[in-house]
Amino acid sequence: MPESVEPIGIINRRLKDNFGINTGDGRPIWRIVWSEDQFENRHGTYDDYSPGGIYLRTVTETRYVKKYDKIFNKDRFILEQLVAIGPIDMGTLPGEQTSYEPMYVFETNNGVFLPPKYEVAEIIIQSVLAVRGKGNIRKWVEPTSQEELIERAKRIEQLQEEIFGEDSGITEKHGDTIFVPGPKGVN
Repeated sequence: MPESVEPIGIINRRLKDNFGINTGDGRPIWRIVWSEDQFENRHGTYDDYSPGGIYLRTVTETRYVKKYDKIFNKDRFILEQLVAIGPIDMGTLPGEQTSYEPMYVFETNNGVFLPPKYEVAEIIIQSVLAVRGKGNIRKWVEPTSQEELIERAKRIEQLQEEIFGEDSGITEKHGDTIFVPGPKGVN
């Protein structure tokens, strides 16, 4: 697992302190994890092959498997939320009442690795909570005054420098969209 700009333990502690725990077992509601470290018992149908690649059999059973093996790019930080398992998934996650589910992968639109940031996780969590009617995203909506615009530009520039270093002023192109960082030197 690569080093993060902000240590992952500190980010997860802040998520736990600010967004709570499951009162049943004490696990945090939100956490950031390394994709390659996540496994789960999953019931399904699996094809088995020999080490040489020869098909051996198809079997339906419960196996301890990588959680994000085929879903996302490998080697990524993922923001997960602890949720109750619905009736549809009860059969695939035997014996579980809750499961951590992915809410955001720390990567660009082009699949380039991004280090985790608490502020990014907070925006996503507040947005999810607001959509569910349990939060307010007022601080994330478009600024209405010049002062708010300047403050937002400063914060974006600071986050870009923390994440990308000295090259944070570079314009990036993702598909048909061009991203230009906020104004430099705003006082």
